[in-house]
Amino acid sequence: MMEIEDTPSATCELICQAIVNSEELGLNKQLAAQVFTLWMISPILEIQLKPYSKPYEMRQNWRNLIEKYGHASEGRMEKDEPKLVFQRNIFVAKQLEERIKDQKILELLYEECKYNVLNGRYPSEIAYLIMLGGIQAREELGPYNLQISSRLSLAIRFTNIVVQEAADGPTSGFAVGGQDLQQTADQQKSRTLDSFFVRSLQKAWSAKVKDKPMIKTADIWKRDTNI
Repeated sequence: MMEIEDTPSATCELICQAIVNSEELGLNKQLAAQVFTLWMISPILEIQLKPYSKPYEMRQNWRNLIEKYGHASEGRMEKDEPKLVFQRNIFVAKQLEERIKDQKILELLYEECKYNVLNGRYPSEIAYLIMLGGIQAREELGPYNLQISSRLSLAIRFTNIVVQEAADGPTSGFAVGGQDLQQTADQQKSRTLDSFFVRSLQKAWSAKVKDKPMIKTADIWKRDTNI
């Protein structure tokens, strides 16, 4: 269990240092300190903290922040409860991200990216979403096997979920592309499960592990939420 002394005055930098130094997590300390940081998030607003930001003070001032930067009814603002989250720093250099080999850090980045895709935060081309579905099918169902039709059926179903959830997008909170997201959703919903879909999924699913595409979140996460 991690303990922080003098919590009200603890800065984002101090808390992040305590997290990456945790033996229980077993992270590459130097790399994790560059890749991750603290966010304060709620259904209304998500803010990446600066190194000198004090989470306790930010929580005390949360109502003013959501009134200034958020978009919600008075009732929702009144009930809004933020939480402190350790996740990807949006200012991580693409060159650094592409060189990451540490398995635990890659797993954290992958799960965060998957969550954002499924919640419509990463508007993407249909082919890219199918590729992600294939990668996830391999992770959950194992190596591709054409003879096991049930696996292909499950992979198709999962990839449909990836495409549809990403197309539907979020229903509340901050804007994520607005008109572009709606246009992408309309295009995706008009498509049917055809031979191109199946062939593309099979190709992504059956790719060798060493050929597994890197998910470059730096290319698709462009929100300016740093305060």
